[in-house]
Amino acid sequence: MAKYRAEIREYGGVPTVFVNNYPVHGLMPADGTIKPLLSANTGMYILNVSWQIVDDDGVITGPSEKAIDEVLADDPDGLICLGTHPMAPISWLKDNPDQLQMFAPGEPAGEETGVYPIHWAYMLGLSEWKQASFASRQWREQVVAVYEEYSRRMHEKYDGRVIMHFFGAGAYEEWNPSGVPDESGRWWTIDFSPAMVEYFRDWLRKRYDNDTSELQRKWGNGDATFDTAEVPGREERMRSDWFTFRHPLKRQVSDFHHAYADAIADNIIAFSKAIKKGTSGECLVGTHSGPFLDNGLNAYLYVQVAANTMRRVIRESDVDFYTCPISFMNRGPGGGTSPMLPTGSLRLHGKLYLHDEDSRVEPNKNPHMDDNVIYSTSGVPKSEMESKAIMKRNVGRDILNGWNVWWHDFFGEQYVIPFLQETATRLTEIARVALHLKRGSISDMAVIADEQSPFQQQNANRLLYPLLYGQRVEVFSHAGISWSIFEAADLCEKDFEISKLMLMLNLFELTPARIDEIRGKLAGSGAIVVWFVAPGIQAPDGFDFEAIRRLTGFEVSALDAEGNPRVSLTNYDHPITQGLGSFKRPHSIGTGIFGNDERDGIFGPIFYIDDEESTTLGMLNSLYRPGLAVKEMDGWTSVYSVAPRLSRPLLRNLAKVAGIHSYVDSEDMICVSPELMVIHGVGEGERTIRLPKAVDVVDLWTDETLGRQITELAIRMAACDTKILFHGDLERLKNARRLAKRQDTVV
Repeated sequence: MAKYRAEIREYGGVPTVFVNNYPVHGLMPADGTIKPLLSANTGMYILNVSWQIVDDDGVITGPSEKAIDEVLADDPDGLICLGTHPMAPISWLKDNPDQLQMFAPGEPAGEETGVYPIHWAYMLGLSEWKQASFASRQWREQVVAVYEEYSRRMHEKYDGRVIMHFFGAGAYEEWNPSGVPDESGRWWTIDFSPAMVEYFRDWLRKRYDNDTSELQRKWGNGDATFDTAEVPGREERMRSDWFTFRHPLKRQVSDFHHAYADAIADNIIAFSKAIKKGTSGECLVGTHSGPFLDNGLNAYLYVQVAANTMRRVIRESDVDFYTCPISFMNRGPGGGTSPMLPTGSLRLHGKLYLHDEDSRVEPNKNPHMDDNVIYSTSGVPKSEMESKAIMKRNVGRDILNGWNVWWHDFFGEQYVIPFLQETATRLTEIARVALHLKRGSISDMAVIADEQSPFQQQNANRLLYPLLYGQRVEVFSHAGISWSIFEAADLCEKDFEISKLMLMLNLFELTPARIDEIRGKLAGSGAIVVWFVAPGIQAPDGFDFEAIRRLTGFEVSALDAEGNPRVSLTNYDHPITQGLGSFKRPHSIGTGIFGNDERDGIFGPIFYIDDEESTTLGMLNSLYRPGLAVKEMDGWTSVYSVAPRLSRPLLRNLAKVAGIHSYVDSEDMICVSPELMVIHGVGEGERTIRLPKAVDVVDLWTDETLGRQITELAIRMAACDTKILFHGDLERLKNARRLAKRQDTVV
């Protein structure tokens, strides 16, 4: 048994890292941020040694040991999280060309060998970048052996001080395919390797139980066989059958995406088991997995829809945590962006989220960012005030939710700034106290998103951007309510509880049995349930409007045309729409007022509500047919929106009718747990916070008590500001401070 043993336990209502039976906060500087943030006294550190764990002679630990020893020289009590890239030895890559990822002929540079000769070549000093196919069983076996030995040697040498391992293959070490879209929007068609073709065919045999006639029926191809099935090419991936949607009986592309996702899941599970075995189960294991909520960011969905899945892996006991950044859009001052993966699902399954905090928080635009599309559009602070507010918002929300933090600085320059070091130090102090409070966002509103629905979508983001991405980062956190987001498979988990307000984002593909399960879960719940666009339309054997009716209670029709799915409200007497506008000045939801932009706008078909028994709330601008309606069901209320996104005012009204507590009337970002609150906004002035019961309120940044047993609080916000508040029994906070002081080291 090692001196240090790590595990995940529920503590304060959320999954929490425990080391030797003590909870730890999990704020971790990484690599180039470690020395600048030593003064923060975090006691935990991330080291990305990437591919430097194996060479042609076998497992190597020298680079890892050097990096760890340098950290321990500065902090002898420090605990380590190691990040690695599961790379096969160079000689293996050269000797096994049939096991390498392979692009379509002619992509991207006239090669057929899986070569991507642009920004990944530097990693190994190779003139050409080669990556093993994620479907390669040979590669998987190589890496399993490497990880078992590597983790065992590191575990033994440091007596368990390496408490966490995480890994990711492919581009950016996030399971992206080589040739992930660059800033010009280019993307490459992958993976045509013999390894992937063999895996795909085996996957199809299992999927269709070796029934060739069923394969032919599902593919809409009477010539398809298991021995001749091919990976779909670029043109096939670009096709769709009914505008936005692929036909349910033309599944070659969606089957490939599903198989590709399973290949990645196979690797994650195998590598995690190997590390658990090498460390005798005394170490935590994680991976990049699950950021499917960001599928709408890129113009083309390509194969990343498969790389971003997590449904299988989250149900595996050997995988403890998942890492990814928050979404890039709306990160700037006043923004309310959120993680790329469904953190509610992680909490439901007892898994931890490690936030890859790669935001630009130093003031003024860095010269390195001049050509960086992501960072130049995500909002860069212009002053010390904005920098501190963004840092407090991002990490404050992590602390509130019990998420771990990976302080990640791409250019190694921002955390040398003294006021950012001071901010990190104070956040670490707050994290130590908050660890002993009730954490985790209150799920007054539950958002449901399906990770596999994009498999059956058009290879474009015109629907998914407004539906999954736009309203998530621009609407949900700015409506004054508390919410959580879940992957669709969790809906019918026995521990999943229906919230007062449910938003069903992209449940397009459902079986009859699944519809029955969902309806059974909703019956008598008293919830308001909002459905978007066309839930259930992709039934197992074709497009099915009856499935929509069985699921939502609404009769729905469609016009075979493309149009802007914008809905203008016409009924302002209903509580859901009351006070939002008038006929002369209508309130609208959906995409842009004047039409289209590069992400959200025109798509088809144009769905409309064709139900005489429902109450119409709004009309489609394009057809002047009902586009927003409400209907009472068996103990719950069904709301149907053919527009792919709501507005902040409409969401506020829905929450009010659902009986959800509204904390603020302003459009500031707000996040609430049972004892913590983070509010972030732009615009100097007073804010009024309403509390659901009488509580004590303390500003955790200043330690000032703002009120005792109050239900309403007026606070003054600076031009750009973030408040991190305690709301509860002051004795609980005092006790948390005593526990934090007693535990004045990490363990």
